[in-house]
Amino acid sequence: MVFNNVSGFFECGGNNLNTLEGSPKEVDGHFLCADNELVTLEGGPKMVLGSFYCSDNKLKTLEGGPESVGGDFYCSYNDLTTMLGAPKYVGGDFFCYNNPLRSLEYNGIVKGSLIYTQ
Repeated sequence: MVFNNVSGFFECGGNNLNTLEGSPKEVDGHFLCADNELVTLEGGPKMVLGSFYCSDNKLKTLEGGPESVGGDFYCSYNDLTTMLGAPKYVGGDFFCYNNPLRSLEYNGIVKGSLIYTQ
């Protein structure tokens, strides 16, 4: 199954997924892929107008994820050591807590707060 655009909410969380291949390229609402077995965001949407939830996975990098998120971006409870590869634009808050971050380098724009406690 392949989607190009979803006009509402897209949820694929809690399914033990190890890939986002086949996900929509754009989501007009929220995109939820939390609580899976993902190690990468490759294959997921490039633009999400709502919030993007990828917490509680096994992500080691944010490379391949969305370039723009209109709402909040959640990537907490993963294995991230860096925020490189994060969206270039986050319209809300950026939640990256409970990750073994070694670098806080981030070259994007966050309109809300950046929350990254260990």
